[in-house]
Amino acid sequence: MTFSTLPEIHKKAGTYLPGLMEADPIVFNGMLCTVTSVRSGSAGTEIIVHNLFTKQELARKVFAYGFVCSLVDNGVLYVFGTSNWSAAGNHVAMISTTDLMSWTTPVTVFNTHVDGQTIFNTSVDKTPTGYVMAYEVREPGLVDFSIRTATSPNLLSWTPVGVVVHPQSYAACPCIKYLNGWYYIVYLRNVDGGFVSFIMRTNDFITYDYFNGNAKWPNTIQFLSHVSFPTEGNNNSDVGMIEHNGIVYITYAVGDQQTWANIRTAIYLGTLEQLFKEFWP
Repeated sequence: MTFSTLPEIHKKAGTYLPGLMEADPIVFNGMLCTVTSVRSGSAGTEIIVHNLFTKQELARKVFAYGFVCSLVDNGVLYVFGTSNWSAAGNHVAMISTTDLMSWTTPVTVFNTHVDGQTIFNTSVDKTPTGYVMAYEVREPGLVDFSIRTATSPNLLSWTPVGVVVHPQSYAACPCIKYLNGWYYIVYLRNVDGGFVSFIMRTNDFITYDYFNGNAKWPNTIQFLSHVSFPTEGNNNSDVGMIEHNGIVYITYAVGDQQTWANIRTAIYLGTLEQLFKEFWP
């Protein structure tokens, strides 16, 4: 079965940032930006903040954590990153800033909670009662990789919730968004001779609704697929998205999952609510 990108998502031709694997779009002080993770081997080295439209570098911060994700809340930019992921028992740390110049010292906010567990990608969003995190894990008894979730009242202490998603099949680099009582997760599957970003949702972290087609789109339509552009290699992964002025801006990684990677961008000409209704009207 060949999967295709949702037709209403418009990919921008060309590379946004070359040689990088993770970027998160944010709106900071009214400006659409990206926070990019720079890493070497199994460790992060720094983060870079760019203006998404002009690519102007706005800030660069040493941060020895990788697989970063970002959240802006009440004028504060929070950046989360994963410590050395070459072995089990690593952790997630957080830094924050209000001006892109002064940053807090990294503080550990989440530790592994299963023997032999390793944390990789994370994604954080705000909810009516606090915050939610989706995180990618490797652990005994699960197929590499699977997705777990946690909640927090304050971003500093996190409690694992719910079940493991796809414990016996590849499911990686989640991007979680809360909207109208639902938690939507874009995640990566290894299918079709490559890596395709699928979408699912849950309202309790126990039962997951995997998009399997509707009256408008067949089940071969998913969030992002590498078949859209020949220059994307075999990979459309590490999705990040943000709504700004009624448009959803999307960042994603392309490459071959082995030797090269670039960041590209796409847009959906509507709100997050409208985007998710493409899958669940």
